[in-house]
Amino acid sequence: MKIKIFAVLVCLFYSGLSTAETLRVLNWSDYVDEELLDTFAQSRNVDIDYQMFDNEDEFIEMFFGDDQAWDVIVPSDNLLVFLISRKLLAPINPNTITEFDNLDPMVMNQLTAKDPGNRYSIPYLWGTTGIGINHSVAPANAQALVEQHGWGVVFEAEHRALFKDCGIAAIYERDEIFATALSYLGYSINTINEDELSQASDIVAGLAADVKYLHAARYIDDIAAGTICLAIGYSGDIIFASYETEEEGTVTYHIPSQGTSVWFDVFAIPANSKNKTRALDFINFFTEAENSAANSNYNAYPTPLLSSLEFIDEEILADPGIYPTQETMKNLEAFEVATSKSRRLKKKYWVQATCAGSGLCEVPIDIVGY
Repeated sequence: MKIKIFAVLVCLFYSGLSTAETLRVLNWSDYVDEELLDTFAQSRNVDIDYQMFDNEDEFIEMFFGDDQAWDVIVPSDNLLVFLISRKLLAPINPNTITEFDNLDPMVMNQLTAKDPGNRYSIPYLWGTTGIGINHSVAPANAQALVEQHGWGVVFEAEHRALFKDCGIAAIYERDEIFATALSYLGYSINTINEDELSQASDIVAGLAADVKYLHAARYIDDIAAGTICLAIGYSGDIIFASYETEEEGTVTYHIPSQGTSVWFDVFAIPANSKNKTRALDFINFFTEAENSAANSNYNAYPTPLLSSLEFIDEEILADPGIYPTQETMKNLEAFEVATSKSRRLKKKYWVQATCAGSGLCEVPIDIVGY
């Protein structure tokens, strides 16, 4: 579920070599160390047709809308059940993944609920959704307010008003925003109770009326630049933004006390891939210990590969926003397998929330079965 922006075009060909072999990869925006892509392409003498998406709706549109088959995709764990049930993924034999036994059991157990037996996916990176503050433009007591009220800072009008003038932004991702609201209300992010979802929709509508925008990636550059002072976003995105500021500590990331979602993105190989052998080689390359660590250091997201930890930068390992403490982990909740009822309700309430008193209304695309 991670998003940052490459300063490049949507479609890239890595290696610059004229070869008959091309590997087609679909991943979240700016979610990879480009040097690793170059190394893989050059060492294998292969072109990589690398394309990017900003949210799950866009992933579905690109996945189904392209006439050519993809070879490697990086969907969120939320999409796994849908993709597997439609027989859209090729199985991955664990014996073909060199570092399979070194994958974090916590991550693998979470994925098992959506990929029984871990047959179709290999974890890529994981993270959380929380609050980012730019202290150079936010009220002086911003951090104290977040530490005291958590999600109340964005869902209670009296607190939100303190940040409205300096600018609030939030990710445009339905499930994540509902998860923040449900966490604030004390409900499970996986609730299918219509009354609880309706309550969440009401407070999301209040947030939507006061934010500058809901967008998949724009908040990253804006919170780094101080164009906004508060953002609801992904952990790595906000921590990455903190590295872009001149003074250390200008931008900070916080996991609210009420808890939040923990999410996982995975490698998968589409069933119609024309280059499954090279796709598997690509996945193995990115799950080598040093390569996985380099990717984690670049992205500021935790790697699921335990053998990589010795190669992770100390500041990354020590950052509780990237690697949450055990106490914080107790308040994190992963998304369960979504029912058709919960998807319908969230779509309904999302439209109501984002259309109520704001100019942010957009109807999600509708794919049968998802």
